[in-house]
Amino acid sequence: MIRSGTAEKLVTALQRDGGRVLRFPCLAGETGSTIYEAHTAVRELILNGRALASPNVACSACHRLHLVVGLRTGG
Repeated sequence: MIRSGTAEKLVTALQRDGGRVLRFPCLAGETGSTIYEAHTAVRELILNGRALASPNVACSACHRLHLVVGLRTGG
């Protein structure tokens, strides 16, 4: 269950394209939140099993190699 509005916006931003992954500054920019709010939302999604963080992956928005967050696939 997603509780925060920022987490809902984050899911929407990541669902825009299949397999989309974003680093924290890009997540914050796309959701209109602060980096702190993005961290909190990502933590919520990871604890609920909805998201996964991966190190040294190219961000879908800025293409920088960094820690990125994406939605878990499958059931």
